[in-house]
Amino acid sequence: KIGSAQFFMLRYETEFTPCTGITAVTKQERRNFKRGIMIAPWCPKLKRDKPQDDPITNGKVKPTEWTFKVNGRHCRVLVSTDEFAPILFLAIDGCFEGVETPYDVPLPSLREDTLWFGLAVDELLKAAASPQQFVWAADWETVPAMVLARSRHHVSLTLHNTFDECL
Repeated sequence: KIGSAQFFMLRYETEFTPCTGITAVTKQERRNFKRGIMIAPWCPKLKRDKPQDDPITNGKVKPTEWTFKVNGRHCRVLVSTDEFAPILFLAIDGCFEGVETPYDVPLPSLREDTLWFGLAVDELLKAAASPQQFVWAADWETVPAMVLARSRHHVSLTLHNTFDECL
């Protein structure tokens, strides 16, 4: 489906990584923007209320056979399984290890995670996307990916917050 998508939505949160109100927005984006593909980090250590809430256990997310290297680190691609716009989750060794939320890591690690996400998105887009596909990013955590993509794609950034005190 990557080749037929009109655009990619870069998001740091999804309905499978619940944290803030943005998760509700991404849920609606997937239902309404069916010609797009969402790309997000996979947070393997997120705490779930019940084991059946785990998206892999309940079958809502499944691993693919697609893997690649990002500056020497192994990256696996997982995908959502429902009928809505797909989410490609990037699982990079040693990244996205928040337990309560994707942001539940020391600040230097969060900054590093966003840089690794940017590099992984860039590798994925170089391997599978065409320049005609638009890249739409949201929030500061996706900016490194968008900066790398802008030499090959038209890009846009939506900032949901006017400031972020940790920056």
